[in-house]
Amino acid sequence: MKSSLTALRDQARKVAGPARNIVSFLASTPLLYPLARLKRGENEPWVIGGHGGRLRVDNCAVLHEYMVNHTRQPVIWISTNDSVLAELSARGLPCLCGNTARARWTIFKAPVLIYSHGEDDLELCLLFMRGLTGFRVHLNHSMNLLKAGQYHDPGVHELRGVRRWAFEQTVPHFDALLASSDKERANFALSYPDQAHKVHLGGGAHLDGLLEARRDLPATERTLLYFPTWREERQSQQALGATVEALMDHPRLQAWLADQDYRLLVGAHINTVGLSQAERLQARVQWLPPAELQAAMLRCAGFISDYSGAIFDYLALDKPMIFFPYDLDHYLERRNFYDDYEDIAYGPVVWDVEELVELIVSGQWQDLQPYAAKRSGLRDLVFPTLEPRYAKTCYETIDRLWRESLRPGQGNPPGR
Repeated sequence: MKSSLTALRDQARKVAGPARNIVSFLASTPLLYPLARLKRGENEPWVIGGHGGRLRVDNCAVLHEYMVNHTRQPVIWISTNDSVLAELSARGLPCLCGNTARARWTIFKAPVLIYSHGEDDLELCLLFMRGLTGFRVHLNHSMNLLKAGQYHDPGVHELRGVRRWAFEQTVPHFDALLASSDKERANFALSYPDQAHKVHLGGGAHLDGLLEARRDLPATERTLLYFPTWREERQSQQALGATVEALMDHPRLQAWLADQDYRLLVGAHINTVGLSQAERLQARVQWLPPAELQAAMLRCAGFISDYSGAIFDYLALDKPMIFFPYDLDHYLERRNFYDDYEDIAYGPVVWDVEELVELIVSGQWQDLQPYAAKRSGLRDLVFPTLEPRYAKTCYETIDRLWRESLRPGQGNPPGR
């Protein structure tokens, strides 16, 4: 257990880190930006990053992989995660540590900037450079089909004055936001009404791995994968922790796991804090690092989740799904959905740990037939094609939109 002094030191680092980055940005940018702006041109490398610099997964990771393997376009990954940087460096792929002068120099002269969550994926203070950078592309990290955000969040319409201004500064800005389907494009337009004209088809790069695996799925392991989405409030985080522990410790589930030779994998969200103490785990339960989620989805016998975008990724695999929105009413007090939850549930829905355990031990979760029609209809709505060519389309769309933006009278001028 951490001492009070160690905990205090860690908290001080959390506060000091952003402050140090802001000071560094303010000190270096007046010198770096004018020189970098002069060098910006079509032959300079693009820059890409995601998840606040912490992870290399999802749409941005797959697009990056496609670019380095199938195009001649130079591209540099920006990250604040030492493990990510070490992995890319070992492969000989260009990468830079985020929030440094060297990274800022590269970002300022890049003709195209790509991120999954917001400008701070690349640089903490990049929001201060809106209108001054190259062509900015927002990919989103997964499909945007359930949880609404930004201007479609509850209570946003009530914000006034300084609070409204502060909120608007946190909304990601972009020159293009790529959607994977007409349905997703319409959803994005609700969340970004002022930027709806910048939403284009051509997203969903991360779907390629799932669709390639759909053709030849790896051998199914005797595992159930539970991936609860992140809760933003302290009280909800504590409730999530209690729910996970109640599930892990449930005697009937433990007996079933042993009798059936199954394991329960609990996927840890990148934001998860305080839920991954190894000593709390039972013999047949293990935590799954965020970067391993998709591989586990391909191998698992069944998937359990609530509001995660991963439930739509999993839809492509035609495997058993359990919906476990134990705090739905409370969750909807703080987040809006684009559709009613029941309309997207293509498998059984359970509301508490006892119901979930009963469903698991009964084996009824394995029966796909009752939800076959719903699964097929939803898949047709959110997957324009089941061919794994989304990354290629994504790259070609970005390249086209960027080049169009350079022509007078066409596209959105970069940074606007």
